[in-house]
Amino acid sequence: MNSVSSLRQKVRGLVRRFVSRYLTTFRRKAVSVAIPGLVLASVVYTVDAMRTEQAIMKNEIIKRAEVVAELASQIAVLPLISKNTALIQDAVTWLERVSEVSHVAFYNTGMKSVTALKDFPGGLHQLPTRPQMTIFENDDFFDVYAPVYEEKTKEDIGLFVEQDVKDESKELVGWVRIAFSKSQMKAARVKIIVRGLIIAVIFTLGSSFVVYRLFFLATRPLTVLSVAAQSVRNGKYPEVSVNSEDEIGRLAGEFNRMSTAINEREEMLVRRMRIAQLSADMGIVFTGGEPLPKMMKRCAEVLNSHAMAELVILWLYDKDARAISQYACAGRLMVRECPGMPLLPEGTGAKLIAREKRAIVTTDAANDERFLGLEWLKENEIRFYAGYPLIVESQLIGVLEIFSQKTLDETLVNALGPLSDQIAVGLERKIIEGQIMNSLSEKELLLREVHHRVKNNMQVISSLLSLQSEKAGEQKYIEMFNDSKDRIRSMSLVHEKLYRSADLDRIDIKDYIGSLAKALFDSHSVSTGRISLTTDIENIALDIDTAIPFGLILNELISNSLKHAFPEGREGEIRISVRRTTVNGAAECILSVRDNGIGIPADLDIQKVRSLGLQLVTSLAEHQLQGQIELDRTTGTVFRIRFRESVHRKR
Repeated sequence: MNSVSSLRQKVRGLVRRFVSRYLTTFRRKAVSVAIPGLVLASVVYTVDAMRTEQAIMKNEIIKRAEVVAELASQIAVLPLISKNTALIQDAVTWLERVSEVSHVAFYNTGMKSVTALKDFPGGLHQLPTRPQMTIFENDDFFDVYAPVYEEKTKEDIGLFVEQDVKDESKELVGWVRIAFSKSQMKAARVKIIVRGLIIAVIFTLGSSFVVYRLFFLATRPLTVLSVAAQSVRNGKYPEVSVNSEDEIGRLAGEFNRMSTAINEREEMLVRRMRIAQLSADMGIVFTGGEPLPKMMKRCAEVLNSHAMAELVILWLYDKDARAISQYACAGRLMVRECPGMPLLPEGTGAKLIAREKRAIVTTDAANDERFLGLEWLKENEIRFYAGYPLIVESQLIGVLEIFSQKTLDETLVNALGPLSDQIAVGLERKIIEGQIMNSLSEKELLLREVHHRVKNNMQVISSLLSLQSEKAGEQKYIEMFNDSKDRIRSMSLVHEKLYRSADLDRIDIKDYIGSLAKALFDSHSVSTGRISLTTDIENIALDIDTAIPFGLILNELISNSLKHAFPEGREGEIRISVRRTTVNGAAECILSVRDNGIGIPADLDIQKVRSLGLQLVTSLAEHQLQGQIELDRTTGTVFRIRFRESVHRKR
């Protein structure tokens, strides 16, 4: 048993080594299985064909033997009846002239030989009870026994006898025995075997070649796919050329679509990375602390390094002179700085953008009527132009212009809009920084600038969120970005109202709520004709520590009503009230936000809700404002939040 087990293990090891070394591809494995199968099928078919052909030949020889035996039985009638030895000898001699006949013998009815010739090979066989031709097969011949009958006629005398006369038309007079040789059949058998082997070899070789070619053609797409898959491992995503309509062709088509999608995705990621890098580089420029001229020069250089344009120009707007001046430029076509250009009605290019505060993007700048008089565009084959007004809060800061001989990448062009907002904010901040540095003695101005910067930074964040939301794809992510923008707006609006207020310390709630509600209606694209807004607000001023959580709470409650209370275009009303009351000598405020929409489900517990908006409302009301929140579902939805009004202190 141990020797058998050891032998099996050795055989398995040899098979594994053979397979791992030689059968390394699907094509080789398939051919290694198919060709032995073809050989086996060829052998089986050849053997069966030879057997069939030999059987046919045997049947033909037997038929010939039967014909010869039938003829011999007719020839032997007279010799056997007459028992004439000479006649018997003549009959035997004549029959032995037949090529396949090797021996002939005549027997009487008692199976006694009546021939005086050489001994017949083999003994007598047991004949059937009823005389009939019988054939026995020996190794070298067929032994044929044929009965010999004498034909008789009916006597005419019996025709007149009334009783029936028995008719015996023939009578057995003996037997003839013939040995029919197998020599021709044996010789033919050798030819059949040789021919069968030749056919088997030719069939095996031909079919093997055909099978190999078929497997080659069938597996060639798999080989192409395998090579392409190896390229994927190396970070490349090629397309394969397979034109078949079968499963492999469909697989190749899916592979090509996958490669195309991945390539497009990678290209998109690369473009986004470049845009993110550009935004980061701009952020570094604006936070570097350099003076305004140097900062603008660096800004133009950074833009040109990413856009690879012929010329990038930054203009600054002088509000008092109502003119723009070239402040910085970068690129191959460096131009001299231009003096202030007044914004005349017939102005073109940057003057047109500054006057109309509208961006211009064209791919045929040299022939565009908006650039009449700029002959250097044609001279330098400038085709692409992108110009953006640099605006902060509807105030023009300057103009950004990009000139290029080739069209810029679409992703970069789409990003230039939000990027111009970032540049505008950075320039405005730098300009205001200069103004502040010249007015350090004025505390209020510094404090205004702090609020202004915070507001501007939040505007930058909002612009970045807008840029990112365009790439989000799915609606739920876009809504998340929009919700974040609304929350940032509510906080930014607090700082805007503070730096616009007289004492820089408190904001008027009535003005703040009106601005916030209008912004939210615009953000959700809701008209006051469908959902009306009613306010009942006392003259209350809140400091920044109270105003920011108050604004966030109000933002969430109004947004919740706009998004969920009036589905499918329903009309309705939102009522906001803020009242002051006194409890135990302490001033408190009660914020009430009511809508007559579909209402909040009765089983909803706002303390356990998973919605981020309601979680913010609960957390800010109870922890930031240290107040109490109530939910009334009687008619529509009513949120009441009671909190202490902070004591105003001079800062």
